[in-house]
Amino acid sequence: MMPMQQRDRGQIRGGQIRESTVDDASGVDRSLRTLLGCMATALAIGGLAIPGAAAAEDEALPPAEQATETGPGSGETVSPVVSIASGMPNGLYFPVAGSVAQILDASGSFDGTTFAAESTTGSWENVVRVNAGEFDFGIARSDRVFEAVMGIGPFADSGPLGDLRLLMALHDEPLTIIARNDFAADDFSDLGDARINLGPDEHNAMRVAMTAALEAAGMIPEAGQEGDDAGADGEEAGPTLLSLPLGTQHEALCAGEVDVIAYIAGHPTGTVHEAVTACEARIIGIGPEIVETVLSAHPYYKASSIPSGYYRDTAVSGAEDVAADEPAVPTFGPVALMVSHAGVDDAMAESVTAVIVEGIEALRNVHPALANLSITEILGSEFSAPLHDGALEFFRERGIQ
Repeated sequence: MMPMQQRDRGQIRGGQIRESTVDDASGVDRSLRTLLGCMATALAIGGLAIPGAAAAEDEALPPAEQATETGPGSGETVSPVVSIASGMPNGLYFPVAGSVAQILDASGSFDGTTFAAESTTGSWENVVRVNAGEFDFGIARSDRVFEAVMGIGPFADSGPLGDLRLLMALHDEPLTIIARNDFAADDFSDLGDARINLGPDEHNAMRVAMTAALEAAGMIPEAGQEGDDAGADGEEAGPTLLSLPLGTQHEALCAGEVDVIAYIAGHPTGTVHEAVTACEARIIGIGPEIVETVLSAHPYYKASSIPSGYYRDTAVSGAEDVAADEPAVPTFGPVALMVSHAGVDDAMAESVTAVIVEGIEALRNVHPALANLSITEILGSEFSAPLHDGALEFFRERGIQ
């Protein structure tokens, strides 16, 4: 497979970011873009994404302009490059995919083929293009993969993406709920009269997860009452649900225009850090009964938690049941998955899975979100898509169920 030539895309290959070979007309100097990309990746690998970066890496439709393949120029012999669809350079998927590419290259298991992380808009674009075979591998959230395979949500019109396959699970991406300190709430069940931002797009990951939690808690207003004060049962006022842009919601929180905002992200992340520290706010937990109700209706989520040491004042009510030596805020959320498609050779999929699993220690060092990655975590979540036959063979051979 030859490199994907793409406008405004970066790649990590051999430990470096590679820019696309297609010239752009943006007027931005290529070397400056490369420098900024390197800075972003260094910060992400260091454990903190750039403040203001999108927490859920797919809140836009896949770009209309698709990549096209071109051959090498000037008769130069170029090793085949397999691109891994990732996310924006200032997010988490990009450095994770870059580290996966480095682990695969260092293994020497692929006969001259090299791997590169290619930047994309995130999960939404990745599942579409991996399913179509434009990428052989990619990273995508479990909720988005589930929607794609089932042909629901944003994929209702296009129908199921039937060739999407799973290799393994990676890191958790917890629903992270942030409330102003001057709003009286010990945990999620106290948000019945809060002004809560859900974001503008009905398919954005945070809105869908927050809606699931509000439904499980019995706080969702009846259809057509969004933004009103009518309660879900008509007996008392319910939360006021707003549709502010996700990129600026922390500013509304700081200004007191909203009481509660939320993100979906691997932790720690600069977006959450900025909101907590700048807005005199804290992260609140979701009780086990609400979490269990959500999981019973949405199998692509899993129970997770946010370590309290990552941010100021996150050890709040709702975390009492967590072991004292590992305080955390309980919640739930999707899982980042390594995906492929049915057209990838079984032997290739098996080898890629094997090398990544055997290089698990290196992945743990990429970002704190992956620090506890284990075989149990890799297979510990409900699958949102069928396992690739090659990955299935790898796990069977090793007796991993």
